[in-house]
Amino acid sequence: MAGSSEQGTILAATDLHKSYRMGGQSLRVLQGVDLKVTHGQWLAVLGASGSGKSTLLHLLGALDRPDRGTIHFNGQDLAALRGRRLDRYRNLHVGFVFQFYHLLPELNTLENVLIGAMATTSIFGYLARRRVLRPRAVALCGRLGLGQRLRHRPSKLSGGERQRVAIGRALINRPELLLADEPTGNLDADTGREMLTLLKQFHQDGQTIVMVTHDAEVAACADRQLHLTSGRLTGPPSRKQAAR
Repeated sequence: MAGSSEQGTILAATDLHKSYRMGGQSLRVLQGVDLKVTHGQWLAVLGASGSGKSTLLHLLGALDRPDRGTIHFNGQDLAALRGRRLDRYRNLHVGFVFQFYHLLPELNTLENVLIGAMATTSIFGYLARRRVLRPRAVALCGRLGLGQRLRHRPSKLSGGERQRVAIGRALINRPELLLADEPTGNLDADTGREMLTLLKQFHQDGQTIVMVTHDAEVAACADRQLHLTSGRLTGPPSRKQAAR
């Protein structure tokens, strides 16, 4: 990807609009969203159910395209990416964590983590890199508390363990940006706090995170919060900005 057009900025969205057709009518979800994320920042977007949080995350991750507006990642306009370049952005530069895990039931823990790496290349390319990728995946699983569960399939794992696998899959390619969509939304309170502790650890290592949630307590773990209401983002400045 191109170098950042603004010092410190990894992700910048300008005037994002997105609508969907429902029942013959147009539902305006995002109505002029502006957003900047700096390297190493953890941003939480807080909003009620149906406010457009997931839509915003899908646009930032290039899983969907805005009706209007621009998104730049390290200075590169995502609208200019097509084909393999777009796949490369999704696979290598961004990691996704979803509320409902989306693990492959026929694969074990280690294989589900590795599938993120397999998706970036051909089977022959993966085989050539397996000696590097497999130890990386094992080490990542160990850090996530899954060292004793490598050969277990999702049906044998708890909800918290499944989400840990999903985090491992998202991070196996060492992405610059982690996008988390309600990562604690399908977990009980104690397990949700465990997930947040893990995210804090990766953030302390320098991982940039954009997380959406409806839970103010979850959002408070981030170093910056914005609120999505009526299709727009509002909120206080980051703690670092406020301290200057």
